[in-house]
Amino acid sequence: MSMLLMVQAMGLKVGNPLRKLVLLKLADNASDNGECWPSYGHIADQCEISASSVRSHIKALAKDGFLTISPRFNDLGQQSNMYLLHLLKPMTAADTPLSANDTPHASSWHHPPSTADTAPPQELTPEPVIDPVIEPKEKDLGADALKKRTSSKATSAKVSELDFGRWPAAPSAQVLADWTAVRKGRKAPLTQTAVDRMAGDLAKAAAAGMSVDDCLSLCCVKGWVGFEFAWAVNCGAVVRAGAVGQAARHQPVAVSQHSSGEDDFADLGQAWGNVPDGFDGEGE
Repeated sequence: MSMLLMVQAMGLKVGNPLRKLVLLKLADNASDNGECWPSYGHIADQCEISASSVRSHIKALAKDGFLTISPRFNDLGQQSNMYLLHLLKPMTAADTPLSANDTPHASSWHHPPSTADTAPPQELTPEPVIDPVIEPKEKDLGADALKKRTSSKATSAKVSELDFGRWPAAPSAQVLADWTAVRKGRKAPLTQTAVDRMAGDLAKAAAAGMSVDDCLSLCCVKGWVGFEFAWAVNCGAVVRAGAVGQAARHQPVAVSQHSSGEDDFADLGQAWGNVPDGFDGEGE
């Protein structure tokens, strides 16, 4: 491993993060003279990418002049590649590339670059990597979430189409939504027929001092899917303020017909409540 080549490779711009990783791996395997011959499989395993990606990135690095590829043959005639890194001065198109049949001499591998040829590393503009943003579609949503959204839209549309003209007054949106939720929990969707059948009981409740919102709020508290005035009376929501007592006070007093005289006057005076003590029905 050459620490000098690793530092030089780290400072270069090659235009692709995976290509930079491959170059760093080559520098890690290279000698101080820039020679290395790792296999595609070894580089792919260390960089956690495919061998085909390693091959394409090495070709791109060679095209940009960061390395030279030379074939090598062992005793069995099997070919492998040797790479010579050019990190201080990447080779340009004007430089003569080595052909596949030309094997470089060992003296050229160990020839250090002269001071006059030393130039700062070439900075290449990196290629921007833009990840596509995929918006979620309706089909990507869960079945339950999509079903709830569709059901909520359908319920809102149906409620807005109902006619409350026969009611004493239109309900407020919040109270109506709460009561609709109660009916939905009981699996009793609100229909126009149900709205019309409640009109008479709501009118009775309005005459007793209850507003439409009062009636629907009572339905929410009690869990009623409908409303009847009798239910409001039975649960104490409507108080009949002494109707029986008022009728008794206005009932006329009957005069006994079985006798006349002082008994009649006494009975009448007691009924009126203003008979003085000792009154016997006779004049002075």
